[in-house]
Amino acid sequence: MRLIIIVIAFLAEQHLGSLERWRDWRWLHWLADKLHAAFAERSFWAGSLGVIATLAPPLLVAKAVFNYSHEHMWLIWVLLQVAALLYSMGPHDLINLVDRYVRALKGGDTADLNATAAELTGQAEFAAEQRPQAVLESIFTGANRRLFALYFWFAVLGGVGALLMRGLVELRPVSTSRTLGFSHAADRLHALMMWFPTRLFALGFALAGSLTHTFDRWSVGQTMHADENDNLVKTAGLGALQFDRAGQALTAEEEREWVEQARGLVGRTLLVWLTVLGLMTLAGWAV
Repeated sequence: MRLIIIVIAFLAEQHLGSLERWRDWRWLHWLADKLHAAFAERSFWAGSLGVIATLAPPLLVAKAVFNYSHEHMWLIWVLLQVAALLYSMGPHDLINLVDRYVRALKGGDTADLNATAAELTGQAEFAAEQRPQAVLESIFTGANRRLFALYFWFAVLGGVGALLMRGLVELRPVSTSRTLGFSHAADRLHALMMWFPTRLFALGFALAGSLTHTFDRWSVGQTMHADENDNLVKTAGLGALQFDRAGQALTAEEEREWVEQARGLVGRTLLVWLTVLGLMTLAGWAV
């Protein structure tokens, strides 16, 4: 059933337009600030226990609602699971951003091109020869964080898993209302939860793209350490595409072709793992 819910959410994200305005997580920041003000003097609060204690109340409430609806109102349970997965995606609409970037390349809209590239990469400025690779890498890391890892933990834990992943993302940025240690703890927990799905996603790139070129660039160090999650996805993605234009300025047409190839690679990789999940479901290994 979770496979069907993932497919529904994926299609909804693609065809309903941007849902970003419905994903308001300010309530979690309010809760984190209130709890931090109450317990900041306790040494444990600046670490992983503080992050877990912040996320536990809303996750327990969500779990109770999911369990009740599953037992008494099955259709409501399905709708709640779809809603939880859609609500957890983000924090930016990756598909919409990539589409905007491609349209800007086609239309020659330099202002929108630079603005969209900045949203994709998180960098305000870069040289023209650096932008194509930076955008491709951001597509890979964004798809991993905002889509695949979310689908993975949803398949494992249901709506609670998706909400947990997005909750950690929201608590990672440094806040003036919370200690630096608290943000670092959220970042560490997020990296640990990303470790396994990141390796699966990178392997999916190899299966959906060039297997040889992917593994030629894949290092042992990137495989082992959680702090190499993003670097591993970037390396695997560029290898799977056989991207060999690093540090070179591209024409708008060339850049558009590489971006569309990257989007296609991500789509094929998601399809590979959704197919695997479907086979596991049919075999009775997943729910």
